[in-house]
Amino acid sequence: MRVRAAVIGAVLVALVAVGALFGFQFRTAREPAVAAKPADPVVVPDGRGWFGEVWLTNDFAWSFPVVNRAERPVSVRNVTGSCNCLSVTPRDFTVEPGESQTVEVRIDFTVKPRKDENAAFALDYEYSAGPESAPREGRWVLSGKVRPLLALSAPLHLGRRSVLAQPLPPLSVEGRTATAHASVTATPVGPGLRAEVVYGDADDRFRLTVTPSEAYPVGRVERAVLLKVELASGEVRTERIPVTGLIVPDAEPSPLGYPAGGRLVGETFEFDVTLSSATGTPFSVVGVRAVGDGLAVTPADGRYIVRQTCTAEGVQAGRIDFEVEAADGRYMTTVAVDYTGFRP
Repeated sequence: MRVRAAVIGAVLVALVAVGALFGFQFRTAREPAVAAKPADPVVVPDGRGWFGEVWLTNDFAWSFPVVNRAERPVSVRNVTGSCNCLSVTPRDFTVEPGESQTVEVRIDFTVKPRKDENAAFALDYEYSAGPESAPREGRWVLSGKVRPLLALSAPLHLGRRSVLAQPLPPLSVEGRTATAHASVTATPVGPGLRAEVVYGDADDRFRLTVTPSEAYPVGRVERAVLLKVELASGEVRTERIPVTGLIVPDAEPSPLGYPAGGRLVGETFEFDVTLSSATGTPFSVVGVRAVGDGLAVTPADGRYIVRQTCTAEGVQAGRIDFEVEAADGRYMTTVAVDYTGFRP
């Protein structure tokens, strides 16, 4: 009996081993190894793809080497920049094993708008190592930081101002040009604005002052200044600098809005609203109304109690309208109320 059990055990072990072998072979047949893409033989050495921090210009020239790491000559063809702002010389060449080739690029940084100072450019090309080698595609990446021709210490933002706090005070910012300048002139764009440039101690520094010369109506202020810069090199450039701001009614509610977030349907929440004058000018509230399902407002000792009952699922929006009479006229000012209703 023991002999029979031993034989059966040996047969089972053999079957498991054979099954594992065939299973391994089956998986191997279904999952062939994928050949890795060979590394490009012609490379830009570490650190040489960085052109550093440069000033904005329409003709930046820079050279860098590419090195052949292969054991045979490599032919590079049709080197092309990633945008029409870049030209390359030479576009076709052959590099011997272990040798290098100097590539020169010329870049017009003014063609492509930029969100920040970071800049990156790709150079695509084809290469082959020998007459019998199939052509392959490669890419070099160049990067750096591009500083603008003009740098201002702060945006020309007049701020959020009461309509009664006008004319607004002058606003001054410090400026710097890419290199020494021969002159900087400022021309306002739009009515109600004056602009003046005063040169600094250094020949690349100046101060720009904008002065509102009239009262702006309630709403956004959207003006601009054209800065014309003549560099010591003779290059002349003009840049448009926006001048922004916001003019608001003198008497405004606080808060201006109440985002209540997620709320259960049937739930009620409330908050207080007060109104005040930015300039301390007397005013009166001649009317108030709630606009929105389940929304109500009640005056209470110089404040207003806003009560919202959540009546529906999803995003809901309402508002409280205040009609104000003040020195700047009679107008409506609003508090927005919103929530997202849901059921448990």
